[in-house]
Amino acid sequence: MFSDDNAILLDDAAHSDDEPRYVLLGLSERFRILVVSHTVRDRGRTIRIISARKATQREREQYLERVMP
Repeated sequence: MFSDDNAILLDDAAHSDDEPRYVLLGLSERFRILVVSHTVRDRGRTIRIISARKATQREREQYLERVMP
């Protein structure tokens, strides 16, 4: 997902006071559309995954609209 050129990256400031958090909507290596909440640490060298799940139908549609407009 983190190398998906079509992934949608959103800032998730509402869910953290201590560190920047992000939500990534993208395609996994197994061709699944997923939503991953994460943060970046060690000056960009480490990605800490907070949660990951399959995208909802609406999220899948949003991703596919970006890939195939």
